[in-house]
Amino acid sequence: MRHTVFMLGFSSLTLIAGCQCSRPPAQAPGAVIPSPVATADDDLLRKQHLEILRARVGKDLSELEEGQLTAIQAAIDSLVPNRNSERAFGYQPERVWEVHQGEDKRLVVLFERFLYTAHPGASQLRLTVFDDTGRVLAESMFTTGHRCYMRELTLEAPDKGTTLFVLKTGAGGGFGPDIGKQVYALTNGRFDLVRLEDSEGAATRNRYYVRHFTCGPDTAGRTVAEWEADLFSEDRLLVLRALVWLGGWHWDYRPEEKVDRQQEDFAEVQLVREVRSKKAVTTRLTELAKSKDAWIREAAELALKPEDTRF
Repeated sequence: MRHTVFMLGFSSLTLIAGCQCSRPPAQAPGAVIPSPVATADDDLLRKQHLEILRARVGKDLSELEEGQLTAIQAAIDSLVPNRNSERAFGYQPERVWEVHQGEDKRLVVLFERFLYTAHPGASQLRLTVFDDTGRVLAESMFTTGHRCYMRELTLEAPDKGTTLFVLKTGAGGGFGPDIGKQVYALTNGRFDLVRLEDSEGAATRNRYYVRHFTCGPDTAGRTVAEWEADLFSEDRLLVLRALVWLGGWHWDYRPEEKVDRQQEDFAEVQLVREVRSKKAVTTRLTELAKSKDAWIREAAELALKPEDTRF
């Protein structure tokens, strides 16, 4: 494998680097990358480059020869022209999948991983979705959470029209969180965390209370109404998205404290407290905790008994 974990020791410089640099730059949730005005020739070229990716569906791109990988990287650079590509250090393509939505809609999903990972740190990942013409529909950059590293990423299709991106994770050398699986789904044009499991397969909590501890894409910027709408939705994935957030470990903020830039944003602390305080939300969580759906039931049980914590 070309991916390397640097073992940096225990110097103060290393600890600072591992703690503060494990999450990629903030990205607007579900943001679609703008494209310049295209001509017919541009459209044809884009489709040709998409076919280069599609020809590698299901293959491990990290095992390709340098020349083959260069061709794939050139196709990616053409499809996403405003992306800064770095061959020596940067995001490197690992997998391409084709996801079917509806009767005739095919999406191509590109998975990339940052080439080098510091320890202690986290795996930095990027998922990009293209439509069948090669246009970018969604992109998400996120980490697996501090001291939690990617082992394997696979796709699962539990029912028609649903595709889950299942990430197996584990701690590196030394201590780390007991997070064995992270499950992501493409919902409303963005990737979201819909389930976290421990090493025994039971639902566990996401660590929101410190920014770089958090698994998955940033959830900031949503409103009380939006979180409530998810919780009461008929869409299973939206319900799970809300339950993961409500049942996570959030910052147990106290009024006398100073806000630390490493900790969860104070506005998010206020938001989760407000959503949890609503009687309708408590009633809905109690209902979901009796669900026959194990994922919903387990996540609702965690949300009903929040365990906010401190750094």
